[in-house]
Amino acid sequence: MVCALLLGLFIAGPVAALELRVRYRSADAVYLSGGTAEGVQVGDRFRVVHGDETAALLEVVFTAEHSSSCRVVEQTATIEPGDLALAIDAEDDATPGQPAPGQEVAAGEEEPAAAEPQPEPVATRPSYSLDPGDRSRRTTSWSGSLTFDYDDYADDRDEDDGLDYQRSTARLSLRGRDLAGHPLQLRIRARAQQVDRSRDTGRGAEESEDRHRLYELSLTWDPPQGRFRFAAGRLGASPFVGIGTLDGAVGEVRVGPYVHVGAFAGSRPDLADGDGGFESLGESVGALVRFHSKTRSTAFSPFELLLAGVRDEGDLDVSREYAVIEMRYIGGGVWTFHQRAELDVNNGWREEVADSSTQLSNLALSATARITEARRFTLSYNRFERYWTEETRFIDEELFDSLWRQGLRASLDLGRPGGLTFTMQGGLRAREDGEEDSVSFGVGLRHPRLFQRRLAASVYALSYTGEFADGLLLTSQLAVRFREGHSLSLSLGGRQTQNNFVGGETELYWTRLGFWAELPGNLFARGDVELSEGDGYGGVLSSLGLGVRF
Repeated sequence: MVCALLLGLFIAGPVAALELRVRYRSADAVYLSGGTAEGVQVGDRFRVVHGDETAALLEVVFTAEHSSSCRVVEQTATIEPGDLALAIDAEDDATPGQPAPGQEVAAGEEEPAAAEPQPEPVATRPSYSLDPGDRSRRTTSWSGSLTFDYDDYADDRDEDDGLDYQRSTARLSLRGRDLAGHPLQLRIRARAQQVDRSRDTGRGAEESEDRHRLYELSLTWDPPQGRFRFAAGRLGASPFVGIGTLDGAVGEVRVGPYVHVGAFAGSRPDLADGDGGFESLGESVGALVRFHSKTRSTAFSPFELLLAGVRDEGDLDVSREYAVIEMRYIGGGVWTFHQRAELDVNNGWREEVADSSTQLSNLALSATARITEARRFTLSYNRFERYWTEETRFIDEELFDSLWRQGLRASLDLGRPGGLTFTMQGGLRAREDGEEDSVSFGVGLRHPRLFQRRLAASVYALSYTGEFADGLLLTSQLAVRFREGHSLSLSLGGRQTQNNFVGGETELYWTRLGFWAELPGNLFARGDVELSEGDGYGGVLSSLGLGVRF
């Protein structure tokens, strides 16, 4: 069975997915519809196409499995959800503000993605950079999207073991700029979701439940070239990664050509409470100073450094005090380096249980060497040590310490612009408790423009070993794009897993057929049907979505 699947995957050919779409934009980042699963790497550059012109140049600074966040390198026009994002290593170079090569016949050819996802942290660089643009005449403008999705899963297992469910989701992303002619921005991001299951799973998932979220509802005062910036409300893009979402206010003032200082205060909402996150996890206050090398004549800063101090209050006492250091450096378009660290300062009961007055809780390093547009090498290191807070104070110490981990990852891409690219990556994750390290290794091929740029294909294989499981994962995708912006895709995948904890081997295989359609009046539709089959598992997942862009 595995041999047949491997043969089918390589006959299907290599996946594309360096032609993406803009999902949404926060105050300081643009989020794209593809991530590591689609071959996106930190340091990749994308050209955003809005209408008939290239509106912006982006660089990827963080990747998740199916999404990426980018910083804006250059921008000359509006970036809207649904805009095409073309990988530069798959295109001839172009300048923002000029038509993209082939745009007159290739508009909307890229394979789109679903609507706005749940927000993901941007673990890369300080936020709230001042906009260098200067608009003498201000007109109120609105952008965003509203989507509705329905998912239905029919489990093949019998009634006692099966778990059918239906899920309805509505998402809103809305941004208003230059309200009433002033440098004032309104940002709203929210999700309403209803899930109905055939039975209670007994693991915290009820038979019927709501999962509503208010991710952001904020007003920002940000005059171009101004000395002051102020934002208040539910802030989904806080001054830096560690604070996360904040219900409160943040302000920043320029005290020199390359120096900004600021402060923030508010409460930390519990976004997992299911009621929109209106329950508070405690209060947070802090101050920051940011250094950069940007001048009024440059589009972005090659170097940026942020230092911050944070104090989190609990119900009874100080929950956490820590310092943050974030740094970003881009050297001549060849080297890209990102660093982030959190240093906890332990006082009182925290010092007693941690047996230390300081603790390096988080450390993340990432460096990319771009040899050519289609050849690059990335090396990253992550270290996490759980820190004591009021919420974790009474966790068993042995369980608490077992969550310490660190990991090292490396990836290499070799290919040519717009052509076949070979990808190889590996990872190692270690734990302090002496258990077996986890090791992974993967290889893949992708081609974004087969047969006159209409067909995109990829194949990827990943093997992994660890304390609890060993396994092999194989995926492939074939996508065809049409001139009108429509697309069809076929994905095949399979996984073999050896459970080292309870013993036994399981297999799972799936086939997914999807489509995207551009409709009149800024409407768009998408759909997927996935058939899965495996050891004691299988079913049919159907998904349909409809959205509108503002």
